Amino acid sequence: MPAYLDDLLAPEERSAPPLDTGTDVVGRLRALLGSGDGAAIELVEAAGATLRRELGERTSADLSAAVTAFDYERALELLGRSRNAGTERHLGGK
Repeated sequence: MPAYLDDLLAPEERSAPPLDTGTDVVGRLRALLGSGDGAAIELVEAAGATLRRELGERTSADLSAAVTAFDYERALELLGRSRNAGTERHLGGK
């Protein structure tokens, strides 16, 4: 696994002390997907627990399926939907 991915993993998934949050993982993934970078697959595989915690089981599974199928547009849509849902929860919405 590339060293830069180790910094983005949940504490239980890495050997180094925690440096980044789930938001950092999602942001990095969004950037990789937006540029069509195949490293998005490695990040999704390496940061599975973090993504499940941040996005929920279903969205995380759907995201993983989209990324491994190279459907980066769908993956970005799922990340956007997840971000909107988080905002609604904070504002007392759905």
